[in-house]
Amino acid sequence: MKKQITHISLHRTGKIVAFVSAAVSILFFIALLLVGVISHPEILGRFNAIWLRLLIATLMIPLISGLFGYLFTVIGCFLYNRIAKRTGGIEFTVTESGDF
Repeated sequence: MKKQITHISLHRTGKIVAFVSAAVSILFFIALLLVGVISHPEILGRFNAIWLRLLIATLMIPLISGLFGYLFTVIGCFLYNRIAKRTGGIEFTVTESGDF
């Protein structure tokens, strides 16, 4: 059975992508932080401007990533919905499968 995606919810899809983007950016930031601490262990014993910058980055990177993820997803969904009205949208085939 063939189906078409003719409309994508802007806000709902944007929210999901924003939260996923923020979560993934936190994971990448933690990995980069660990690499930085391992490669420069001398910064562990003292509090200085580096730690303050890292704290600010820890708060800002997920927020910025989530915001841009939301904005670009909403723009992409809006454009898709406009184009899908004229072209019919993405078509895919669905088949019934046995019980899982």
